[in-house]
Parts: sequence; C-alpha cells; structure tokens
Amino acid sequence: MREKNLKIKMNFIEKLDNAIEKNNSLLCVGLDPVMEKLPEEFKNQEFPFFEFNKWIIDQTADLISSYKPNSAFYEAEGAFGIEQLKMTCDYLLEKFTEIPIILDAKRGDLENTNKGYVKFAFDYLNIDAITLQPYLGQEALAPFLDRVDRGCI
Repeated sequence: MREKNLKIKMNFIEKLDNAIEKNNSLLCVGLDPVMEKLPEEFKNQEFPFFEFNKWIIDQTADLISSYKPNSAFYEAEGAFGIEQLKMTCDYLLEKFTEIPIILDAKRGDLENTNKGYVKFAFDYLNIDAITLQPYLGQEALAPFLDRVDRGCI
C-alpha cells in the first residue's frame, strides 16, 4: 500500500498539461542570463545568474507553463555557470515541482555522445524535457527518445 504523501512522478506531457491548466497559460519563460545585461543589483552577488533567475521565477511562477534555461549561457561561464544552472533547476524542483523545466540545449550528436548529454540533462539537472536537433536521425537521438518519462522538443 502506498503512503498518503508519496508523490507519483508525472511524465513531461502530464506535468506540462497540468501547469497549463493550473496557470491558464502557454507561456514558457526563458532563463538566459548574460552578465553584462543583468540589473546592477544582481551583478555583485555571489551567484548572479541564480539570484536573477530566482527573482524571475518568483515573479512569474503563477503565470507560466514552463521554464526554459538555455544551456549555452551557463556553459559559457564554465563550472561557475553550470553550478548556477544546477542551482536554478534545484530551486525549481524544490519550490515549484509542478512546473516543467525544459533545457534549451539543441543536442543531437552521435548516439554515444548523446548518452552523456542524457545523463547530464535528465539525471544530473533532473530536467523534464530538452530541445534537440534531429539532423543525425532517430538512431542518434535514441538515448533521449528512450527516456519516455521525459520530453524531447
């Protein structure tokens, strides 16, 4: 018998449909920080991208259907950027569990390389969906497509 408080993990489509219905919105908010464009009050913080993202999230969580951080903006900052991307995803997973996270990564390499991308995106960041580019075909994208609980866009 299941415990009362046990949450059953929804797949990406279920999670997205629920967020759309709850917030009556199809809006997806991109979380694409650029240091030079951040408001001054965030630039000198210890984790400027994360603090800026958190501020955006807290202002919009009841108005949107999903969040979409673009991996390139974080990767450009090296380990420090990836750390803030992870912090952003963890914040969403802890505080706004009902809102899907779509990693805008446009991945689509050889199948073996994609296995690494899958592990990073779905297992480390624990995002709900990822953007892909289909140029190498379904066989190359199989590591993503095999994760039927996650979304591929």
